[in-house]
Amino acid sequence: MRVFLLFIILCIASCDIIDPKEEIPGFIEINSIDLDIRQPGDPGFTVPEGTSSSDIRDAWVFINDNLDGVYELPARIPVPTGDNVLRVSPGIFNNGIAKDRVIYPFFNDHLQDIDLIEQEVIEIEPTVEYFEGQQIFWHEEFEEASVKIESLPQSTSNIFSIFDPIVSFEGGGCGSIQLTDDEDHFEAQTIANLDIAFNTTLYLELNYKNTNRFTIGMRNDFTDNERVSLAGFNPSLNENGEAEWKKAYVFLTPILASLGGSSDFEIFISADKEVEEPMILLDNLKIVYSN
Repeated sequence: MRVFLLFIILCIASCDIIDPKEEIPGFIEINSIDLDIRQPGDPGFTVPEGTSSSDIRDAWVFINDNLDGVYELPARIPVPTGDNVLRVSPGIFNNGIAKDRVIYPFFNDHLQDIDLIEQEVIEIEPTVEYFEGQQIFWHEEFEEASVKIESLPQSTSNIFSIFDPIVSFEGGGCGSIQLTDDEDHFEAQTIANLDIAFNTTLYLELNYKNTNRFTIGMRNDFTDNERVSLAGFNPSLNENGEAEWKKAYVFLTPILASLGGSSDFEIFISADKEVEEPMILLDNLKIVYSN
């Protein structure tokens, strides 16, 4: 009898080893990640950082410094119970391409200690900032009649500031590229005087609304004919076929080296009239790169 009972006990213990009890996690919910802009007088403020507009698509979640996963927002994320250190890094689509998901290198992380019990759900509201004092910014927000973008000689069209809060993304103005049958080609470059090394991490942020395709790239200011197109922007139409404002992060670093050894670069925008009533609106152009 004792032998039989011992056999039963060993069988039960063996079952527990072979099929251990599954741990039930807790959960965090993240609906969005917001960008907080420093204002004059705020700790860490060095230069104006421009608009707080962002398009953070993903949460790169680290638990105790180990990557747990990349989650498209909004998301409910399983997390082991007990005390954990949560780090959330903000993710974007490079050049608006969903297959090219990266952590945006200029935003800091959201850090938080969490203590979860089984099946508990905690809502997290992460906010991020630009890394303190490490970025250089160039802005064009189209709030003045003159703009920091100049048309090139081959362009038959121009970009103008229009001041209509109903049309603009935010603030009082936005930029409008005028395309007509007679002025059907637009080509212009920033007046930013980008004196940067070829391996600099460089992005252009912008808000845009368009029914006509346009292209963004870089131009070597030392050699007028040397330029590389990078990102093409199709019409920003919603499911109803109406144009709407969108945000993009254009990753420019890969084409710096291809433009040669000069450190003098400008970003160019080009477009050709393709539709009957073309519209290309731009706002909050922001060049960001590290010191």
